[in-house]
Amino acid sequence: MNKGAYALLTMTILSGIVLMSNTTSATKSVSNASVSVPEACTMTGSGMNSHTATITPGTFSASTGSDYENGIGKTTFTVICNDYNGFAIYAIGYTGDSYDDTNHTKLVGSNTNAAIDTAVYSSGDTTSSWSMKVNKVTDSTISYLPTNMSIQNSFDSWHTIPDTYTKVAQYKASTGSSTTDTTLGAKIDTTYAAFIAPNQPGDTYVGQVKYVMIHPYNEGEPVYENQVGIIYEGNGLYFDQNETQTRNRVVYEERCEDEYGYIGDTPTIMSTSNFDANGEQTGPYYTGTYMDGSLPVNGYVEFEGASKVKLIIHYGLSPGAYVQFSVDTISIDVDTGDNFGYRSGTITKVANGSEVSSYIEAWDTPDPDYDYGVYVQIYPIYDEPTEGATYGLIQNVCSYRSAVGTYTETTTWNNYWYNKDTEDIFYDENDIMEYLADNPSLLGSSIHLYAANSYSIIFNANGGSGEMASQEAFPYRRTVIRNNTFTKPHQDVVSWNTRPDGTGTKIYASNDLYDGDKIYYPLANPGENVTLYAQWGDCMRNNNCYDDNGANSPITMYKTSSYGYDISYLAPNFIRQNYGFAGWNTKADGTGQNIGPTQKIGTPSVNWGTSTSDGGHRLYANWVLSTGNLQNWSGCAAFNIGDFTALTDNRDGDTYAVAKLADGKCWMIENLRLGGNDSITLSTSDTHTAGLLPANGASGVDYTNILSPVSSAARSDQKIYSYGNYYSWNVAVNTNQTPGSFTVINSSICPVGWHLPSYSEFQSLGTSLGSYTNDAQTSRTWRSFPNNFINSKSYWSSTEYSSSEAVGISIGNTSFNIISYVSKSSKRAVRCISNY
Repeated sequence: MNKGAYALLTMTILSGIVLMSNTTSATKSVSNASVSVPEACTMTGSGMNSHTATITPGTFSASTGSDYENGIGKTTFTVICNDYNGFAIYAIGYTGDSYDDTNHTKLVGSNTNAAIDTAVYSSGDTTSSWSMKVNKVTDSTISYLPTNMSIQNSFDSWHTIPDTYTKVAQYKASTGSSTTDTTLGAKIDTTYAAFIAPNQPGDTYVGQVKYVMIHPYNEGEPVYENQVGIIYEGNGLYFDQNETQTRNRVVYEERCEDEYGYIGDTPTIMSTSNFDANGEQTGPYYTGTYMDGSLPVNGYVEFEGASKVKLIIHYGLSPGAYVQFSVDTISIDVDTGDNFGYRSGTITKVANGSEVSSYIEAWDTPDPDYDYGVYVQIYPIYDEPTEGATYGLIQNVCSYRSAVGTYTETTTWNNYWYNKDTEDIFYDENDIMEYLADNPSLLGSSIHLYAANSYSIIFNANGGSGEMASQEAFPYRRTVIRNNTFTKPHQDVVSWNTRPDGTGTKIYASNDLYDGDKIYYPLANPGENVTLYAQWGDCMRNNNCYDDNGANSPITMYKTSSYGYDISYLAPNFIRQNYGFAGWNTKADGTGQNIGPTQKIGTPSVNWGTSTSDGGHRLYANWVLSTGNLQNWSGCAAFNIGDFTALTDNRDGDTYAVAKLADGKCWMIENLRLGGNDSITLSTSDTHTAGLLPANGASGVDYTNILSPVSSAARSDQKIYSYGNYYSWNVAVNTNQTPGSFTVINSSICPVGWHLPSYSEFQSLGTSLGSYTNDAQTSRTWRSFPNNFINSKSYWSSTEYSSSEAVGISIGNTSFNIISYVSKSSKRAVRCISNY
């Protein structure tokens, strides 16, 4: 149902009145009011049943206008609406209680010969007639009587009963008399009169006029039960919001025709293949039947004197099988892609002609798991009776045809027609016909189709940089603005506007959760352009925006939608000389709430402070200036749990944030990034254990995470600085020794004064955090600030499991695991822990 101003109205028959409304007559309470008002429109009244009166010849004359009591009857009805959209009343004459398609405006007497035709009465006329008169009646029970109620087509005087739907009254809404008016209505009475000419037999006559209420008033004329009305809005022209342009209406009628013929009572069997191993032609066909391989097989039969043939095709086909029948020049194809999706069944075809030929082939090797074969019964159909033939129904054919009105072809700039509520699209009249055939529930109602005349949206960066292609949009069809590709340092396009300063029409940036992102009402005339100017701000609605906060990175900010509790914040690709990355912060100066790089949203909850519906949440990189070197740092003792700083690695000048965690020890809270395109000589002056760190690409190392930084806002499958480098266990411990099961290797590539944590030290941290089980809560705890472990990453411990395997931990999205039996050749991240 159309929920907009142009409702697709449903039809309900109530005691002789056809009531059309987009709601029922139920009432609803009005907010901040003490009254109840009807839903949309209601139509109630008295005298709505069939009217019966005994009339003798010459006793009533409609010209008197006041003695309807001597005629057929009177109906009084009241229409009440709770809006200002107006309504229209249509009438149609009926006989008795049932609809008569061919003679529905006669006043019918009990004597079947006594029927009063709908001839127009005139003074002195000796022809019997049936007429009606419609009046508006003021009634104090109606809160507001519209002053612009109008009686249509001279129905304020006696008028012939209409034999088609005819508008008899209309209320074009304006405004109420005051802001407290919530009920608008009109009370109407209709009188029916019959004049019996002297030569008309007196009788008891039964007649009725049924009414249809249309709301809103300009919805279009009602249609009969077997029709669908199509109202074309725009018709190749721009249809504006004030409804000032013309509209074109056409009614499609469903017509069913029965085709009869004389059917031969004994079918001719056309064999096109065998069905089982014995060559038996049987059916229905189940799994295991097959063709005997003698393909192709052809068949032919001719019926002398027949005008049609009826084919009952029993089929069992495999994928790739194909059967064709030719009836004279008409080809009937049967294959697994044309109404034969179940591979076996029966279908009936009726075609003109007397000669039938067949051809069958299989395009692939028969498979005994499928059904095979075609068995055809053919009946001749004769125009005249023949010996041994029986008369019977061949087929019932229903189709839609244009009944009234005209269909205007669209112009070259009309792309298509569409239903703005269901968004069904129709490129031509054939599409409409198919739609009607597929939706029989539309019978008896009307639908609106809108001309899809496009206009173009031009995007302006409005102080940003980059380019965006124009976008096509259609009036009254929801258009989602394409994703922004303009850039501006530390800014995001939070919305678009038809004016650069934001004082025009506002359209939110693309986000499918909000209607404000979709353009519905046209911003320009068809064929014209409208410019939308980027409106820059902190962050687009319902997004987290990640700002490099002065790092001068390849990208200054990226963003991601954050649609739920189980979404994680993103690890950054940002790096800043002489600064460590301590995670995210809700304020640029670091005085807000600290958040781990991949902390789970909502765990713990983040206090964003004041936020508006216009923007999302911006996270700032929390940079910590280096306060010294990692090598031989001894400041941990002076730290309280949760304190953090940044220290620089003398070996490559890279800076890492470090913090005192819940176990009372100081940890690097960033993954180690040591390594590059050249090997590094490690000495005890700067490294926990002397040795040689291989170059990128060598066995046991993977440094691509930091050697290939991202350069766009896309985050999937990209290399991130915070992930650090990946090392095999032998590289991480900087040794090839194999001392035995669960032995701690006291060597590593960590800086001097630091070491690779043992398995028991990981356990100690987990115990201190109160979370060391394989569940989602443990994952959230380890990833939150200040622990800052990275989601979906694995870390080596210095504990060996066997000669070929070592132990580590793995942090998943909803899991936390002790990794045992992991090959030493696997690559994992490294965190270092202070010796002091």
